[in-house]
Amino acid sequence: MKLLLYPIFICILILSINNIILLIVNLVVIILDLRQLEAFVAVAEHMSFSEAAKCLFLTQPTISAHVRALELELGRPLFERTTKKIIMTPDGEKLYDYATRILMLRKKALLELSGQEETVIHIGASTLPMSYFLPEAIAKFREQHPQITFDVYKSDSLGVIEKLLDGILDVGLTGTKTFENQCIFEPFYQDELVIATPVSDHFRELKAKGATPEILCRGPLIMRENGSGTRCETEILLSLMGIPLDSLFIAVCMNNPEAIPNSIIAGVGISIISRKTVDSLEKEGKLLVFPMNPPAHRALYIVWKKGRFLNRQTKDFISMLKNMFIQDIE
Repeated sequence: MKLLLYPIFICILILSINNIILLIVNLVVIILDLRQLEAFVAVAEHMSFSEAAKCLFLTQPTISAHVRALELELGRPLFERTTKKIIMTPDGEKLYDYATRILMLRKKALLELSGQEETVIHIGASTLPMSYFLPEAIAKFREQHPQITFDVYKSDSLGVIEKLLDGILDVGLTGTKTFENQCIFEPFYQDELVIATPVSDHFRELKAKGATPEILCRGPLIMRENGSGTRCETEILLSLMGIPLDSLFIAVCMNNPEAIPNSIIAGVGISIISRKTVDSLEKEGKLLVFPMNPPAHRALYIVWKKGRFLNRQTKDFISMLKNMFIQDIE
């Protein structure tokens, strides 16, 4: 009986050793892949192999080898190399987005599983919250928590929500609410939408006559790009007014919201825009502002992924945001 069991034991032992070896090989491959991604991201961010090597405390040949191995694995170049500089290829730009997500998720997973508290809050914001709310909120929070730092990502509202769903961001501030059921949206500020126009005799006359928004919206419009909170809210507003978007003359679509007030001043067209954005320009007499009738408001939202673990610092920051601005919600 013992003689029969002996070969079975040997087979099990060999299989176990093979499994252990396979596991070790897989772990080595994973570690190497992560090192390759770290090297690639460092080169992409510094646009220099030597600077990437300094950043990661490696030699330049090691960085070059990691990037070459990654390029061989993918079967395509990630950088175009010349004697003077390197340029990321379109494939490199695509990989950079995924690589930064992977490395960020790895870091966050290690921190959460080890029970350590991260001292960085990863936050995304669309244009209006980024310009008018986030700087004040960060300054106030860091007065009470000087050890906390912020990694801030700017995009349109849909871009912020996408990063939240990917797990890259802890919390976001957006100018619109989507039907995404994986996210929690809490309003923290009520923003008024108005129509801003150039200062001209034509618009002065319309203002004196108390022109309705319907008349104003028949002029050349400057609109935000698709995905912008202001664009989403404008389309909803026009729909409620019975004005189909395809009936309007959209002169310009812009993904640079800071350029819209200057374009209005220059006479390019008119725009439905946040009052907060144009208040000072109206007071300076650089453009005219027409309130909507009835008044049009939209909420700005604090957003986070449903079911996501939020550390104590992030929860404290969300609470502070609510206390700072929530009184503006009707």
